[in-house]
Amino acid sequence: MSELSIWPIEAGVMPGGDKSSLTHGMNQGVKIDGVSIVYVIKGAKKNIIVDSGISDPEWAEKYHHYKIIRNQDVPGGLRKIGLRPDDIDIVICTHLHWDHCFNNDLFKNAKIIVQKDEIRYAIAPLPMHALFYESQLIKMRPPWLKAIENIEIIAG
Repeated sequence: MSELSIWPIEAGVMPGGDKSSLTHGMNQGVKIDGVSIVYVIKGAKKNIIVDSGISDPEWAEKYHHYKIIRNQDVPGGLRKIGLRPDDIDIVICTHLHWDHCFNNDLFKNAKIIVQKDEIRYAIAPLPMHALFYESQLIKMRPPWLKAIENIEIIAG
């Protein structure tokens, strides 16, 4: 059996965010730094990433009012561990918020795995969640649609 290793790649930091945005209204006024991390799993028969990361800083500031500090992009982080986007076989999307799936289209050779219920919700989220999904409900184009041809929908 091959040995697995998990490599975190920091895709960007959103400094000084309000913690209440992550705790459903609790902790208002408490400031935290949010970190976007992509996890790479190496050593399996396939190279796998979990989530593909956040947008570029300009996009985040324009549409989400987040300032992002980025020391590297996802391809740069992959290079540090000896991989390129074309080397990734599987992308597992934990969910389809813009800051978790923005770069799915970088992985041209990858199967992108998404839960059926998450796809359903991303297509028609509650209005209060529309911006997280960059939903067509608010006249945006969800980033996960850029790689729709590579998505494999699973249930369970």
